[in-house]
Amino acid sequence: MGKSKSSISKLSKPQVSLTAKVNARVIAAKEQKILPFGMLAQIKREVDKNAGLETPEALVDGGADPAFALYASVQQMVYLFAELLLWMPELWTFRKRLERLDDDYTPGYPPMSPITGSYFAMWTQCDLRVGEGGETMAGLFAEIGGLFGFSAEYLAMAKTLADSRMGVYEHCGLKNGRISLRELVTDKEFSFVGSSGYVGNKGELWLVRAVPPPFAFTCWVGMGTPYVLRAPGQAEWLAMFARNGIRSDEVGVERRLEQFLKFGPKPRFWSELIFEGYCGHNSGAIFLQGLPDVSESRPHCCRNFPTVPFNP
Repeated sequence: MGKSKSSISKLSKPQVSLTAKVNARVIAAKEQKILPFGMLAQIKREVDKNAGLETPEALVDGGADPAFALYASVQQMVYLFAELLLWMPELWTFRKRLERLDDDYTPGYPPMSPITGSYFAMWTQCDLRVGEGGETMAGLFAEIGGLFGFSAEYLAMAKTLADSRMGVYEHCGLKNGRISLRELVTDKEFSFVGSSGYVGNKGELWLVRAVPPPFAFTCWVGMGTPYVLRAPGQAEWLAMFARNGIRSDEVGVERRLEQFLKFGPKPRFWSELIFEGYCGHNSGAIFLQGLPDVSESRPHCCRNFPTVPFNP
């Protein structure tokens, strides 16, 4: 027996993306003047002024790296954007999820928690999927931030942040006064400037978020405290990647590596490595032990969170 026209119509109705839904609601809210757009614009002006974005030299004089300050300003704006929009019905479930994650991890710095505030912010804004379409809060900001008056150049930086991810790197020493990092699996090497003050030692393995240099800058930028992987070594980490279908000699490995490091087989895959693998810290680095896919390899594997299917 054939399906009715109404049921066929329902089945064939195109799905509206979360970005489109939020975009439409923001436009409606702006027209009805029920969102404080002026407040966000004023906050942006204050952040720009205080961060000295027009004069990177002033940042250098103050001890901050100018490229990091640019990205930090954008990340702050993504946070404010999220705070403004999490009241929407489309984002209510995500807001409750963020509250649970905050309760579980109490982000800060050891000894309170090895999940640092910077890691938590970048993870939940750039990597944690908001909806079924794979959107993130930083990605939403990059897509619809123009409605709030942000420039294309500014939103391009937000897109770069939204696309960023953690990586596993070998510290290759200092070259021309800059840290040199080489990514495991791809062997890509680049100059890196961190924000925590930790210079590290040649041969260390780092888990860190390195973001491509903005504008005319030349160094990749570290967004947050590096996690130094004390054990196991490179061979075991490469074997871990291979177990998860990521081998350097296969076609499409870079895309699979990017998806694996950004999203993992489940949302808490990498955060649990950090939380359960903690084995020490200093003022600029946190030390970990273990592998993300072998729970018994981590010193504090005593937690049991529900698994959410991986859907890249």
